[in-house]
Amino acid sequence: MGGYGSGWYLRINHPYIYKMIYYKLLDNTNGDVYIGSCINLEQRIRNHKSGKQVSASKILKNNNYSFIVLEETDEYERLPREQYWMDKIPNINRRPAVRKITKKEYNRQWTARANKWKRSFGDPRYGNSLSSIDPDLFL
Repeated sequence: MGGYGSGWYLRINHPYIYKMIYYKLLDNTNGDVYIGSCINLEQRIRNHKSGKQVSASKILKNNNYSFIVLEETDEYERLPREQYWMDKIPNINRRPAVRKITKKEYNRQWTARANKWKRSFGDPRYGNSLSSIDPDLFL
């Protein structure tokens, strides 16, 4: 039962909860899809065109695309719903909406990979070692 004062009523009718739009940006030339969410679709299109979101900008560059609204929900459901659409529809998004690991663990893994890459130059144990380059190549 949801009446005035219940948690459901307050969440749905709270003046600062906005309707969230989940959309699919479709490249009509090659079928690439970018999944996103926003409150204001016109403003979001401008942001994508500015080039800040690399995946979406690739689609917009060729000027042959479609915006398709997938769903509208309340803002408090944003990330789980966006991840739902990302899991359901194959896409070119570079990052998940919801991380499956904590930010601290993600940063630890990224740092470990970056350090391994840095150590690999000049170390003959790795295939991309600079010490294995023939010096006569530059003569």
